[in-house]
Amino acid sequence: TNEIRLIKLMGELGMCSRREASRILKAAKECDDDESKLKNLEDIIFLHGKPVLDGTGVKVHPDERNIYLGSGGDLKKADDGSLKLDGKFRLDPSLPYGERQWNEIRGDTIVLNKPVGYVSGQEEHGYTPAVRLL
Repeated sequence: TNEIRLIKLMGELGMCSRREASRILKAAKECDDDESKLKNLEDIIFLHGKPVLDGTGVKVHPDERNIYLGSGGDLKKADDGSLKLDGKFRLDPSLPYGERQWNEIRGDTIVLNKPVGYVSGQEEHGYTPAVRLL
């Protein structure tokens, strides 16, 4: 199979760094499916609407896009007793920023190469500040 680790995919998609994804997955695994502990987590990674509780070794297909980075407050108990994502959120990193909801791009970093003729910080006479490019 061509599966890759979830933390690598999340890093490649720009959802968070590999290190951050690893930290989030380890914290969720330590909760060991304890709903009260999971609800207190600041960050949880959801895959297909279910929290990932198996640690950093989780593998996914490289084209997987049904990933959501949420919090313990996004958890809900399903009819079958399992925990799932409350609501129908889906982060699709392939969407342009203009088409994404604000809560989907929180924490993203935008990198901009400043062209010649623009100034980085304060506006200077005769030069346009780089922030106007955004």
